[in-house]
Amino acid sequence: MISIGTMSLIIGKTSSALTASGNLAASLQVAATCQISDGSLDFGSYEPIATNSVAALDGVGGFSLACTRGATAKIALGNGLYNAHASGTSRAMSAAGYYLSYELYTDAARSVIWNDANRVNYASLSKNTIKQIAVYGRIPGGQNVPAQSYSDSVTITVSF
Repeated sequence: MISIGTMSLIIGKTSSALTASGNLAASLQVAATCQISDGSLDFGSYEPIATNSVAALDGVGGFSLACTRGATAKIALGNGLYNAHASGTSRAMSAAGYYLSYELYTDAARSVIWNDANRVNYASLSKNTIKQIAVYGRIPGGQNVPAQSYSDSVTITVSF
């Protein structure tokens, strides 16, 4: 017996896929931002009879600022809540209807009043750098005020 085998022929389909290519542009804008932490300046005690009858009382305080790397900012200080009652200065603190005049400065020599016109410039070198910004204050001597706890609130404005 002769056996005839089956032979299969598989003819494969040749695949020729067509391709096209292009580019996807990814982009974003890193925003210049700053974050500020509220600060304080505590002058301590003002003694109008002897020590501060003539001599001014100086104080130093400050606040913290962090900005995006490379951001440049201008920092302004407002005139406070009671500036209309200031005498010889641009700011005043209040206690029960009494006012104590004071001033804030950009420098330790207290030669440049810090306000909206005289701003402090700041350039951020890193987002990880939290900068302590010093505020120099002075209460002129010789003010005739009663014993009270005086306070004011000054707005800090950072423009970047």
